Amino acid sequence: LQESQLREIVSQKNMRSEELSRTSLRAPMDGIVLDVLPKKGEAVNRYETYMMLAPDAPLIVQAEIDEMFSNRLALGQSCEIRVAGNPQ
Repeated sequence: LQESQLREIVSQKNMRSEELSRTSLRAPMDGIVLDVLPKKGEAVNRYETYMMLAPDAPLIVQAEIDEMFSNRLALGQSCEIRVAGNPQ
């Protein structure tokens, strides 16, 4: 290859690498994928829920609950927790 062709190929590779780095998906935690919501080929928007994850490790949650619900709670009771991604 001529030097100018090589520079062009390297430039294209760098541009593609930069594009790829902006298309990554990041989860708010480590976990096991339970479900992927969009179908193959569908576009997803930034901060849109893309997949459902089960945490890799036990979670400890500290929460404040209005006392009007206290009669519905028991120590050791299972619950559902939803973690919202942070758009900042």
